[in-house]
Amino acid sequence: SDVYVHPSPYEGLPLVLLEALQSGVPVVSRSAGDIEMITRETFRDPESMAEVLINQDWEYTWNNQTYFEPEYQQQQLARLTETLLNSP
Repeated sequence: SDVYVHPSPYEGLPLVLLEALQSGVPVVSRSAGDIEMITRETFRDPESMAEVLINQDWEYTWNNQTYFEPEYQQQQLARLTETLLNSP
């Protein structure tokens, strides 16, 4: 995906936004709930969102492909497991 658009005017902190950001996908969202704490691209009205989506020069290469390669997934799972096992 080049960008994730979250137009909901009423939210808390949607997990899908965190997942998109973790995967390296830019997020454009309405300013709702706690969303402004995690992304800069928030807007109060749909017209402002549309303007950014139309005028932004979105890069068309998939920058987050590394996150989905088996080797990366294995390394991250091993790191997480080690961290959890070494936690007090």
